[in-house]
Amino acid sequence: MKFNCLGNERDLTISHGVVAGWTGRDIGAVQHHIDELAELGVAPPSTIPLYYRVSSAAFTQEGEIEVLGKDSSG
Repeated sequence: MKFNCLGNERDLTISHGVVAGWTGRDIGAVQHHIDELAELGVAPPSTIPLYYRVSSAAFTQEGEIEVLGKDSSG
């Protein structure tokens, strides 16, 4: 992937990534969201924030991505 950093173009090869989920500036808002999802049967995270590795295939600079449905997020 090519990145522009302070006016200099850099080529980077991404081999893996780490996502920080269940994060936010307002812990109360994060907890409210967790509570809303719990009402729908979604289990709460084991920790806040929750870090997990993702494949390099998840990274893109494309203007559009394919998703499974209109309610996809993240």
